[in-house]
Order: sequence, then structure tokens, then C-alpha cells
Amino acid sequence: MSSDFDAQLASLQSHLAKIKTDVERADRKYKTPSKPSTPSRPPTGRRRRSRSRSPAPRFDEHHIRNLEATARQLRSQLDVERETSRELRRDRDRVAAMLKARQNARQPIKEALRKAKAEVKRLKASLTEMTRLAHEQRGLIDMLSHK
Repeated sequence: MSSDFDAQLASLQSHLAKIKTDVERADRKYKTPSKPSTPSRPPTGRRRRSRSRSPAPRFDEHHIRNLEATARQLRSQLDVERETSRELRRDRDRVAAMLKARQNARQPIKEALRKAKAEVKRLKASLTEMTRLAHEQRGLIDMLSHK
């Protein structure tokens, strides 16, 4: 039991030491200097700015000209895209008209083919009927000739 207690005590002591070093590190990081820096000499090294306080963007003449040039370029690109889409629409409509004309040209052919198929079907039916009648007549002729 005492070894369990000793282990817990050691764990707590190491945890406390870690907390102390973290606090000391934070104090050193955020501690203000005891005397202000002299204004005659600028501070050396880089200053770190917090990310939350980013300065407002300054729009100078050069930046504005660049934005206007970009806007002109995008407008001209949009005009080109519009013209291309108009040409594509015209091409699509022309192809659709050609297909419609081709379909309309095929329509009489399709109608004639349908009529021819119906005629073939009717002729086959009449041929079958004639064959049946011929067999009957042959049978009758055979019956009469055998008498």
C-alpha cells in the first residue's frame, strides 16, 4: 500500500514540476520589460504580430489598375465564351434540322416498306390458301379417278 502511495506521490510531484515549468515559461513569454526601450534605436529582429489583427488592405493606384485590367480580361473572356456558345447553339440547331430533314426523307420510304411488308404477308396468306385448295382438288381428282 505504501508503494502505491509512493507511486502516486511521485506522479503528483512530477506533474507539479511540469506545471511550474509551464508557468515559468509563460511568464517569460508574456512578461513586460521592466524599462521601456529607448525611442532613439528601433528594436532589432522581427516583431511578431498576432494573426487576429491583420491590417486592412490598402488599395493603391497600382492595385486598382491591376484589378481593372483583370476585370477587362474576364469580360473579354466572357464575351468569347458567349460567342462560342452562340456558335455551338447554331451548329446544334443546324444538325437537328439536318436530322429532321433526313427523318422526313425516310418517312415515305418507311411507309412504302410497311405497305410492301403488308402486301408480302397478304400474298403469303393467299399462297397458303391456294396450296391448301390445290391439295384438296388433287385429293378429289384422285378420289374420282380411282372410281
